Amino acid sequence: MTTTETVTISVALFADLRRYAAKGEEGPRPVAVPAGTTVEELLSVVGLPEDEQIRKEITVGLNDELGTRTHVLQEGDKIVLFSPMEGG
Repeated sequence: MTTTETVTISVALFADLRRYAAKGEEGPRPVAVPAGTTVEELLSVVGLPEDEQIRKEITVGLNDELGTRTHVLQEGDKIVLFSPMEGG
């Protein structure tokens, strides 16, 4: 029997990215992903569209700091995804 190792992280979508969250979902949610998953791959897991224009403008927060899409997710990572905001 083969087992696939997973890591559980916390993901929160902010601003207009919340529209991609499951109906009624608020705040951070736990997400289990296969070990070795990157932040870029996580974008698909949480339901963000494959649209390159949308994705390139997303800001990634990782454990209360600015994160990168190439970061390999670790157990307990806290991911916050923001889209650009307008206004003043």
